[in-house]
Amino acid sequence: MLPPPLLLLLAAGCHHRPPEAAAPEPSRIEAQKARAAEDGPDRTLEVVRLASYALADGDPDTAETALRQAVGPMQDFRAEGELRALVGSERSKEWKGDPYEKMMAFTYLGFLLLEGGDRGNALAMSKSAILADTGTSRFPYRSDFATAFVLQTLVYDDLG
Repeated sequence: MLPPPLLLLLAAGCHHRPPEAAAPEPSRIEAQKARAAEDGPDRTLEVVRLASYALADGDPDTAETALRQAVGPMQDFRAEGELRALVGSERSKEWKGDPYEKMMAFTYLGFLLLEGGDRGNALAMSKSAILADTGTSRFPYRSDFATAFVLQTLVYDDLG
């Protein structure tokens, strides 16, 4: 049998406090909101960053609002800016995201919309994510982004 003082020390060492939840950094969100409000070629990028910060801090309403602003320019799948992309400087180009960045923005917004009950727009976002992955609407089954198909399945299941 262990002496009582040693038992007390062992028992005290077994006490475990749950980790405290990290408080969101309001200064980070507010600073990003200010950057996202500025006009310029990187505005869409800053809005997507704001959505990312909001999701990380557990603020889906701010994330949804930001993603709704960002997906408009990102859904422009036309290639009319290719000449400007070849001869123009990087500073004059509007950021619209790479295909995987577009896919993720559309998918995150789709899940947020589905959670909010907006099934029609959630379905549209899943289709936009699939289109961003394939690069063309002529080959709709060339996509390998399973998460977009999962979102689409959840929407159709919710629709009945």
